[in-house]
Amino acid sequence: TLDADMIRAGVAKVKSKVYACGDRYPSAKGIVKIKARVSTDGYVVDASVASSPDPGLGNCAASAMKDARFPMTLKGGSFAFPFNF
Repeated sequence: TLDADMIRAGVAKVKSKVYACGDRYPSAKGIVKIKARVSTDGYVVDASVASSPDPGLGNCAASAMKDARFPMTLKGGSFAFPFNF
């Protein structure tokens, strides 16, 4: 199962891509929460917007999250991660 350290490390690899979405939607401010589901091989199989102050910003962030990679686990896992814009 993914633990908090694994999640932070995987998200860290795509943070710059996620925050680049803020440049595309400069008037959108607030917290974007992305839900992600990770397979046993560490790939994001689904990333969706749990909440966002702007639909375009949320969709951009979810798309960027799909590029994240995590350690392989026996069960994979799911999590929600907030990004503050």
